[in-house]
Amino acid sequence: MYKVKTGILQIDGKAVTQIASPYGPDGYRGGGPVGLIMHYTAGRSGRSSARYFASNADQVSAHFVVERDGTIIQCRRTMAAAHHAGRSVYNGLSGLNHHTIGIEIANLGFSPSEVPGWIKSGHKNAPTWAVWWEPYPDEQLRAVIDLSRAVRAAHPTIKWVAGHDDVAPGRKTDPGPAFPFQRIKDAIFADGAVDGDNTVTVTSDSGLNLRKGPGVEHDVIKLLPKGTVLSLLGGTSPWLQVSEPVSALSGWLNARFVD
Repeated sequence: MYKVKTGILQIDGKAVTQIASPYGPDGYRGGGPVGLIMHYTAGRSGRSSARYFASNADQVSAHFVVERDGTIIQCRRTMAAAHHAGRSVYNGLSGLNHHTIGIEIANLGFSPSEVPGWIKSGHKNAPTWAVWWEPYPDEQLRAVIDLSRAVRAAHPTIKWVAGHDDVAPGRKTDPGPAFPFQRIKDAIFADGAVDGDNTVTVTSDSGLNLRKGPGVEHDVIKLLPKGTVLSLLGGTSPWLQVSEPVSALSGWLNARFVD
């Protein structure tokens, strides 16, 4: 079980792997972190990203890196800020480096050409920009959830979680549409221990159109039959962004016609 003690993440009483980064302020504006920001590394190895944070000319850093197998590497103590968000605005705050914990997740991000097993989707900030996104393994997502809950327990000032693409939407695409944000939020904040599959089922007798973007003006990808079970990726009310597990197709649908 993970626990943060004196700013260091521990599992079963022992510190996780530490690859320290020197980049970032010693503390936070206002006294403590108020949010968590999720990133993808756009790389293959989480360890290589952590080593980059330890020494780089741009002085970029993050608090944690989560490998695809769920291994966690810590780069900054949680009571110190990190240079992970850059120019950013969210929830009435600007300069999110000074207000948040940064979690980097080992993931290649997107590819303009098809990659077997990846999810083809537009992005919530650019629905018509359809590319292929690397899925996040379940063991990695569970580690992100456990890490986030441990950090929040140590820092009760934390009230929200967002993506880099939420706080810097004109510049960033991470963690992208393959990241199941609703599941992560629910597991961190709803009921404390909520986790598991996050799916919706088509309830319309006539089926439901899966569209390229959140609105009827966007082209139809396919008609989903009643009973189709879909993975929930996120959304902007009343539209949900979903993925069809069998075909790996991703798109948008109206929440009124699913349960």
